[in-house]
Amino acid sequence: GEGRGRGDPKAIMLLIRSSMIMMASVFTVNDLCIYPIKALPGIHVQAAVLDGSGLRHREFERVRDRSFMLVDARTGKFISLRTHARGLSKISIALDEASGTLELSAPGVDVLRIDVAGVAGDRTHMESSVWEWRGHATVVDREWFSRVVGCELCLVEASNDMHRPVDPEYAPRPSTTGFSDGFPFLFAFRESLVDLFAETYGDAAAGMMHRFRPNLTVAGGAPWQEDGIRELRLLRATGEYTGATFDLCKPCSRCTVPAVDPATGDVDGRVTELLRSRRSGGVLGWTEGPRGFKNATFFGVNACLVDGEGGGTVVV
Repeated sequence: GEGRGRGDPKAIMLLIRSSMIMMASVFTVNDLCIYPIKALPGIHVQAAVLDGSGLRHREFERVRDRSFMLVDARTGKFISLRTHARGLSKISIALDEASGTLELSAPGVDVLRIDVAGVAGDRTHMESSVWEWRGHATVVDREWFSRVVGCELCLVEASNDMHRPVDPEYAPRPSTTGFSDGFPFLFAFRESLVDLFAETYGDAAAGMMHRFRPNLTVAGGAPWQEDGIRELRLLRATGEYTGATFDLCKPCSRCTVPAVDPATGDVDGRVTELLRSRRSGGVLGWTEGPRGFKNATFFGVNACLVDGEGGGTVVV
């Protein structure tokens, strides 16, 4: 990362440990995406800061991965594309770097602008929850999303003192995350995406990555090589180690969200069927895995940053 040597960090990953043997393979990171608001579209960037709890924008510290989320205004429970695909698909997001604002737009309503340039103001808090975590979050908006989605929602932001540990059953070392589904980083591998979808979708297969919402998309290996990877190191173009290492904790289990086109809310059942026929735990022989691996489907790899505690930069 910055300050760890001369020159900009180069987005090259070196596989240094697989499940069975020591080997080296080089991948390149060809896309970085921060999802500031859980369940909404992401912001693609050319460079991002590696924070222990996920990717962070280089200039705006509050633009972190899954640092905001939408919750039911009555219960505080998070909502997602699983249950509100039609409403959420109406919303687009952009970062106006000149003004330091996140801009949310949807048909029939004014643009909502959220100031992310400074420290969050003194706002009210509410009890909120995402999966196993429950705690206080800062209320950002109570009206705009309710009008767009059609139910009573609040947009909340993670407080500075939020502490949500990653499940130690999967993470080899202690780590934390924000409002993600459980891990601070999600890697996806382009060759695997094409291998999964090319026969059904042809040339459109390479454009389906957004359905899986990865933070780091990498290319250069063989399809499904990630199934055996346990650790990745970030290198510079010179081959110099930047100090950043990722534990690849577990294959990412998938619900119905990849079948949803995030731009329209339409469901394409072929996506789910392809995952079931080729990437279920039973098909892959992962029948001894914990918590129902046999019947789950998988694409991408959940990861944690274990060396370089934050502040390093990854670039495309």
